[in-house]
Amino acid sequence: MGDTGLAALAKIIGQGFLATLKVLDLSLNLIEDEGLAAFAGAITAKGSLLQLQKLHFNSNQIGDDGIAALAKSISSGSLTGLKSFYVKNNPGDIGPMKAAVAGGGIRLE
Repeated sequence: MGDTGLAALAKIIGQGFLATLKVLDLSLNLIEDEGLAAFAGAITAKGSLLQLQKLHFNSNQIGDDGIAALAKSISSGSLTGLKSFYVKNNPGDIGPMKAAVAGGGIRLE
């Protein structure tokens, strides 16, 4: 998939076509910061992923900038139904994500 594929998926998400999706597993897709930034922008659209409960980004190439972009989106109230977020085996620091999910009932793995 890579960043190009995730950017294409982000457009669909931003238009609300996947609002009822409950699990999104994008592990092992060679996603980097650019793709995750596009995804983070898309999830801020009202109603984009209302029912998402589990989000997987394990084993990609996500760095500090990508993690920070997604953490900012989650902190702003996106993904209100999220229960579990999986981001293991990426080179970026997950510190900003820990802060974003703290107290929100989201399990970070």
